[in-house]
Amino acid sequence: MVRLMRCMLAGALFLLTFPHIGSAHDLVEPSWRGEEGTTYQQWTFDANNNPAGPGVINNDYGTASAAITVGTLGSGWQDQLPGLGSQSGYWDIGFDGGQIVLDINDNPQITLFREIWIQVTYFEDISQAPTVEVPGAAYTGGQTPIMVEDAGNGAKWLLGQSKWRLSKSSGDDTIIVSSDPNWGSVVDQVVVDTYSGGCIVAFDDLLLFCAQWLSQDSANEANLDGVDGVDFGDYSMLAASWLKQCPEDWPWP
Repeated sequence: MVRLMRCMLAGALFLLTFPHIGSAHDLVEPSWRGEEGTTYQQWTFDANNNPAGPGVINNDYGTASAAITVGTLGSGWQDQLPGLGSQSGYWDIGFDGGQIVLDINDNPQITLFREIWIQVTYFEDISQAPTVEVPGAAYTGGQTPIMVEDAGNGAKWLLGQSKWRLSKSSGDDTIIVSSDPNWGSVVDQVVVDTYSGGCIVAFDDLLLFCAQWLSQDSANEANLDGVDGVDFGDYSMLAASWLKQCPEDWPWP
């Protein structure tokens, strides 16, 4: 147990040396962000632009845009409204028919799969969380809503996150954020990360590696260099591949 804790501590200190991009309501960052085959887009809706380009983008494959449709009783773009806390620059997309459709240029080559992580910041009071859909993709999980701001009297800004997977993906990605049909939705920010390819060396690999740390069994998967059990030589190989695509002979999928 002590060996495992020491290994995890060393891994955590190693990770602190890596820079990352992201700001504002960007609270659920994938470990593979910024690596080859990934894209990153963040919409903060600071101006009344429709379609709206992302305020921050890191995308080698092209551009991204968000087309907003205001539904029934929606008031459209607002800088700030009384009772909605300190957030600014958001879309009240109303009830039925309210949507934000995101189109993202992505890797045009056929890949094994595409991971799509989406973060949406929304206001919850009378208005409720919007729904998120990625046509053709399977939902693979998400983060319990995270508090961004308590606006008082039970009202709050929350961040909801969802993960999706497209099989044998290629071309552009379409993401549809739809208003709650009964109570409407107010959307402040949207963050989208995508990754096209195979596996990425990340935290799951570190956990599997640490479970075999200092083992003398040369047959262990974590014996990456094939020499003298699992030691700092193997750790150096893990570190060299960190957040990169898995080497061809990588032991973990």
